[in-house]
Amino acid sequence: MLSRAVQRARNNSARLPWPASRRSLQSAAAASVSPPLAASDSTTVTLLRQLDALLQSYPLLESAWPLRIAAAVEKSADPSRPATIAVVGERDSGVSQLVTTLLDDPLASDDRVALTLESRRLDPNAPEAILIRYGPEGKVEAGQVTVPSTWLDDIKAELVEIAHGGKSRVAPLESSFSSLHLSDLVILVLSDSTLLASKAAQTTLYNLASKPNVLVALNCPDASPAASSALRSLEHQLETLLPPSSSTDGVAPRAVAISTEQATAALEALEPTEPAHKPSYETFQKDYLASQIPQLHQLLTSAITATGPRSVRPGSDAPSLLQQQTAAYVLATALHRAAFAGATIADALDSASASLSALSQQTDEACLALLRDLGVADPKTGLVRVPEDELRLGMAALEDLLLHRLAWYKLPYRVDDMHAEIALVVEKTWLPRFEDSLVFASGRAVATFDELSTKTDKVLAAPIFADSPTASPLSPAARLASLHSATMLNHVAQASRDAAQALASAPTALSSAVTRRRSQITAPGGPTDALQRRAQKAVVSSAIWSLFSAGGALASELLHYAELGTNVGVGLLGLTLGAWGLQRGWEKAKKRFRKDVQERITGGLEEDLGVRAQRIAGRAAWKSREAVRLGEELIRQRTREWQRAREVLARIEERRKHPQPDSQTETTRRTSVGM
Repeated sequence: MLSRAVQRARNNSARLPWPASRRSLQSAAAASVSPPLAASDSTTVTLLRQLDALLQSYPLLESAWPLRIAAAVEKSADPSRPATIAVVGERDSGVSQLVTTLLDDPLASDDRVALTLESRRLDPNAPEAILIRYGPEGKVEAGQVTVPSTWLDDIKAELVEIAHGGKSRVAPLESSFSSLHLSDLVILVLSDSTLLASKAAQTTLYNLASKPNVLVALNCPDASPAASSALRSLEHQLETLLPPSSSTDGVAPRAVAISTEQATAALEALEPTEPAHKPSYETFQKDYLASQIPQLHQLLTSAITATGPRSVRPGSDAPSLLQQQTAAYVLATALHRAAFAGATIADALDSASASLSALSQQTDEACLALLRDLGVADPKTGLVRVPEDELRLGMAALEDLLLHRLAWYKLPYRVDDMHAEIALVVEKTWLPRFEDSLVFASGRAVATFDELSTKTDKVLAAPIFADSPTASPLSPAARLASLHSATMLNHVAQASRDAAQALASAPTALSSAVTRRRSQITAPGGPTDALQRRAQKAVVSSAIWSLFSAGGALASELLHYAELGTNVGVGLLGLTLGAWGLQRGWEKAKKRFRKDVQERITGGLEEDLGVRAQRIAGRAAWKSREAVRLGEELIRQRTREWQRAREVLARIEERRKHPQPDSQTETTRRTSVGM
């Protein structure tokens, strides 16, 4: 069996005149083309270049977008470049058959067109997107086909065929989407069996939601009015998926019904591949018109000739309306996606800030709970109050010692033992249970550190902190919002190690303050030394009084100055005054001793414990506070970067929506008016 192309090469049958369409296509062509741009092309190109410069310094979009922007600028700079028609669809939707029937004009095309088109996808490794251009000779290269199509030459256009998916039904590649975004007209081919139920078709349509000049071709076995039911279902799906408000200038994609099956059968009827079959012109004309391919062909021709390169005046450097629309679409779509990416960055930074704020609040609450466990009742004063009952027991033991074993009348022969006696009592009775409770409470610091460390690690394990901005799977927005910092992680790890090392001595950090203050009671220069000195002074003073009175009484007796009874009374009075002085001096010494112990020693202990408790709590929260501090610094830095880019985007968007008239264009207009 010979192919139709080979059969056509052998057949020199006469050509029939082009069948007239059954309805006017001018209104359809006008409806398929979006309104003219509000902005001048020079403004659009300028804004594209500004946006490209921003994306070079702040890569907010995928790497394909700077290439698309550069291609849009280059395309706008050359008004003589051909218009681009993109035909996209899944492999089983008939996209290749549609391209063939559009280009393989049986009445006007060169026979080499069919031969070249049949070989374009014979290679199993053929690319997804194939560029088809006009050329005097048919040639198939990697990803590019040259065909002597008079239609492409007449309308000055090129065609991109994108056949994707197949059985896997995956969306087009990113490079194919670049071709779609940069095309002037797009035809999305759908099968009547799936319509828009395919995820790949929905993805393609969503990516082209705001693009002007988009046709959705519903490929049916029969494109006659019998396909109106499927076409209405498709139009309903389009209205549901893409409401008019989401389309550019309110122009939604237009749905048309075609039949590549009828078109292929018509071509087969005109040029049979079987030698025994004779051409049937009536069958060809009937089926070819019913397939709606001629109507689509004429629709594309009218749209491109009215607004494409052929519509540009010779010698003009202004791009065609289609080129302007494509450049404006690329600009608007890039700005929209940049704004969406920026909103993603802002949301990610806000979420990270909320996580750090929650961690900071949890750290504050954990520190307050730890301070309460350590005995800090009032965070304002920061003192660890010594329990009154235990302090009372300790002072009672000292009072008992001073009242009995170190009574005033025992001082003359016990004053040298006073230091050892007080040291023995203080060691056993001054705040021993309080010291043990501090050892127990200080263990809570390690538990608090472990709890906060777990929460900190959980926050830092979030993708925004954990994923490096150099990781390839991340989107550009995720890279720009990434708070991953090796410096921050090193600081946090070092803080964790230092805190763990410092908290290892926490059980003795508080109790050592009690031991230190306890030793100060009997330390040289402490309250016990002062008490002993005062006791010695009182004993010496009492002894002097006693000896002086006894000596005076004896001298009076020897000199017969007074009677014996008087002398004895004087001696006893001196002894009484000495004893009274000893007792009075001892009471004053004890009072000062109590004051020193209760105010200076105990007050100093409370201050020491408060300082150490604050230090322990700070060590327990050190890791989390360092993570919060460094994380907030990174968030402020990322926020400043996004705000600068946002200001540039806002200026570009403002100029896009409210363009200023180009000075050169305005001057030309005024000159024209004056003439």
